[in-house]
Amino acid sequence: MEKMLNTPFIKDIYDPLTGSHDGTITPSAPIVVTGENLRLSALEETVLGLAPLENSGCLIQISHVCKYTDTQLLVVLPNLDPGTYSPVLQVYEAGKLVLVYVFPVVWRVCREGDVDYSIRYYRNKII
Repeated sequence: MEKMLNTPFIKDIYDPLTGSHDGTITPSAPIVVTGENLRLSALEETVLGLAPLENSGCLIQISHVCKYTDTQLLVVLPNLDPGTYSPVLQVYEAGKLVLVYVFPVVWRVCREGDVDYSIRYYRNKII
């Protein structure tokens, strides 16, 4: 377990579909996670997922990690039901689960119709 020296930390979550930084996420869409010690490649085998707060024994795996650095992750979320979720990192060594880290943040999926998906402009460009 000496490979994981620094605890990962999430500073911000950005949902490009809504433009929000408030922890609201869109199912089946990309999000950008900013923080520290987020480099997943430094570990032998990791699983990134979401644990619904309503059912803490369940883990929904995030299988599409498009980009990862020490300070940023770009992931595509799976289909999620409305509710609240905590991101979870599971670390395996030699096929055995050796660490489960639940990030101390809460992300929220709104019911359909509760989120504004209007087109956003930045410097006259659609984003």
